[in-house]
Amino acid sequence: MLSGYFSQTYAPTHHNFGGQYIFDPRLEPGLSEATRTELEAANVAYLVVVDQDPNLEVWVLGVDGNLRKL
Repeated sequence: MLSGYFSQTYAPTHHNFGGQYIFDPRLEPGLSEATRTELEAANVAYLVVVDQDPNLEVWVLGVDGNLRKL
């Protein structure tokens, strides 16, 4: 669970019917080194969630710089 101010970003869409979220666990205070290593091994730098009712897309930006859709 991310609770840090800088590790999560939200931008609402028109009339708050959806939103765009960016989650960067590397910016989470207190993130354990084991979790950081596990994320790097899974090639996860941050997550992008696009919620445009009724569609939901989840993307991952890898530490290698490649963006992939989940």
